[in-house]
Amino acid sequence: MHRTTFGMLLILFCSLSVSAQLEETVQCKGIQMLEQRNTPYNNQLSFRSDESTDQYDITYHRLEWEIDPRVYYIKGKVTSYFVPQTDGFNQINFNMDQQLQVNAVYYKGKEVNFQLTNIHLLEIYLPSSIDQGQLDSVTIDYEGAPSATGVFPPFIRDSHGPFNDPIIYTLSEPFGADNWWPCKQSLTDKIDSLDMLVRTPSQFRAAGNGSLVAEITDGDFTTYHWKHRYPITTYLVATAVSNYEVYSDYVELMDGRQLEILNYVYPEFYDAARLTTSVTVPIMQLFEQLFGEYPFKEEKYGHAQFNFGGGIEHQTMSFMLDFRASLVAHELAHQWFGDKVTCGTFNDIWVNEGFARYAEYLTHQNGISGDNARAWLINERNGVTSLPNGSVFVPDIFSERRIFDFRLSYRKGGLILHMLRWKLGDEAFFQGLKNYLNDENLAFAYGIGEDVKYHLEQSSGQDLDEFFDDWYYGEGYPTYTIMWDQNSDGKLQLTIEQETSSAAVDFFEMPLPIKVLGQNQEETIVLNHQFSGQNFTEDIPFEVSQIEFDPELWILSGQNQVVFTTSNNEVNIEEGQIQVFPNPTNDLLFLQIQNPEVQLQSLDILHTSGQLVKSLSWEGPSNPIEVSDLAAGIYFLRIKTEESLYIERFIKN
Repeated sequence: MHRTTFGMLLILFCSLSVSAQLEETVQCKGIQMLEQRNTPYNNQLSFRSDESTDQYDITYHRLEWEIDPRVYYIKGKVTSYFVPQTDGFNQINFNMDQQLQVNAVYYKGKEVNFQLTNIHLLEIYLPSSIDQGQLDSVTIDYEGAPSATGVFPPFIRDSHGPFNDPIIYTLSEPFGADNWWPCKQSLTDKIDSLDMLVRTPSQFRAAGNGSLVAEITDGDFTTYHWKHRYPITTYLVATAVSNYEVYSDYVELMDGRQLEILNYVYPEFYDAARLTTSVTVPIMQLFEQLFGEYPFKEEKYGHAQFNFGGGIEHQTMSFMLDFRASLVAHELAHQWFGDKVTCGTFNDIWVNEGFARYAEYLTHQNGISGDNARAWLINERNGVTSLPNGSVFVPDIFSERRIFDFRLSYRKGGLILHMLRWKLGDEAFFQGLKNYLNDENLAFAYGIGEDVKYHLEQSSGQDLDEFFDDWYYGEGYPTYTIMWDQNSDGKLQLTIEQETSSAAVDFFEMPLPIKVLGQNQEETIVLNHQFSGQNFTEDIPFEVSQIEFDPELWILSGQNQVVFTTSNNEVNIEEGQIQVFPNPTNDLLFLQIQNPEVQLQSLDILHTSGQLVKSLSWEGPSNPIEVSDLAAGIYFLRIKTEESLYIERFIKN
């Protein structure tokens, strides 16, 4: 899910916990929605499923709803097919909000007894036991105005456009589906398939999962029949009803088929949408190259516009505020990461959100979005390092605010994928992701962070225990100080120190990229940094004038420093041979060479990082060196003669 700061109400509630993105967007996922609900409901967050519903496997739902977006209400029937997993199965339970009214429950065409409890549980009492492994079904006839708790309830009525046209849409992640329909809330059991039939006044259209197989008009009403034949987790079942305009884009998939991209947009947004949704085509083709074939290619992909800030990755039809390329990329990537493989616990929301966030960068990097990829990385890094603590793994799943923490689950989650890509290389990284998505135990089921780790280890041959301990389960980030100098024989001496922002991790072991420049040449070296204060010696075939640490921004780190040192005796001034004064100075610097036979070859001012500030000409001791244009700080004066290299440190006031 991707959320954005559109609307003052959303800004008010979300700005407390998240930072602005490059595009002034945030993801907050309704951070107070669950926190404002009753305690028994919140307790569901500590489990992958409710033990009251663990005794059966859900296989199919037929969802028949009547929705008029002008009225905050839902009426319908839910027929659920299930297979008992225990013997003596004579009671089936569904999660359901007691705000709804159950009119009747039918089993084999006859009404049976039930009880809707105050802990979001519908208990249905069967007339006889069903054998383990036997397919059976019940039908629940219900209606009501779903409870509107939380900042962003799961069932929402709103309006749009200059005429305040009505819309009703659903938004169930993480555990809000039972707010508006009786279901099995679970991160262990996906619904194998479903049919959704939404009856609404004919001036409106109903969006849904899967393929639209029929539009049936009956008087003033039309029923929209959606058929979905892929496994789907409960929170991704969704509908939206409004006066949509409809059009389609088409994309050629890697297997040669044409896939429909079905767009339900507001009439007032139609012209703008036609200009922007087409970006889905190259993004889809990029993601197929990187992640493998689109998971739901037998049906469709699509967008349904809604009012909520950002988007939500409802399977085969993302609900979207608008159609910016980064938002399109985020929700489309979720079709692989979050829909095909869904987080098996909300501790591991990273396998949904970190991947979708990083997919935004991949569209920038590949020139599809028009946004600057480097600026994105800088913005993400600044956001993560704005606070010192926090892990990507979610230790507290009682708080939706913590689950969907934008700085950690999204930004840091995306950047640790960027670091894994650097550490493993593109081939192993992307192959590992494909293997994860295609694992027969995970595909169209559930995965966790350890599953990603396993497949990346298998594809790369690297042990990632320490990486995940530090970056996924651990907290904070490192800050580096790189000190360097160069011998006259070309050997580059480096010392790298590291400080961590949190005591939770004492050291982040990472391969570090160092770019070495000088004499119109450059070379990138990679140092295996294993402890703070580690020394390195590298043979460099040219005179080094500058060092750049992590120039391509692979490493999540703080305010790093590169410091040029003069520890080697070969570059120190011989006693009394050369004098530089006054030191400190305000505007002028004088240079005096005691031996008149010494011939000066070059004279340069260097930053403390070793970067060349400017080259100078010197006509003798009576001609001072002008330094008034330098900013206040510490500099080096590099004096090269025929026989020696001298470096003198000076301070500019």
